[in-house]
Amino acid sequence: MQFKKFTGDPKKWQSFWDSFSSAVHANKALKNVDKVDKFNYLKSLLEGAALSAITGLALTDPNYANAVDILKERFGTNSSSSVLTWKLL
Repeated sequence: MQFKKFTGDPKKWQSFWDSFSSAVHANKALKNVDKVDKFNYLKSLLEGAALSAITGLALTDPNYANAVDILKERFGTNSSSSVLTWKLL
C-alpha cells in the first residue's frame, strides 16, 4: 500500500492517520511487527513540519508511541484543526 506523505497540514491529518492506522498501526496482521519498524515506516511518510515534530526521537519501541502521541497532539482534530476551524469562521 502506498501513502501520500504527510507534511503537517492539519486538514490532511485525519485522512493520513486513518489510512496509516488501518494499514499499519492497528493492523492485527502486523501485531508481530516490531514497533521500531512501524516507527521507521511512519517517519518515511512524513515531511516538513510533521517530520520536524518528531525528528529528535530515537528509533526505539517506546518512541513509536511517543511519536504517534506528538503527531496526534500537534496535528489532530482536538488541537490545530479546532483552531483552524475557528479561524475560518
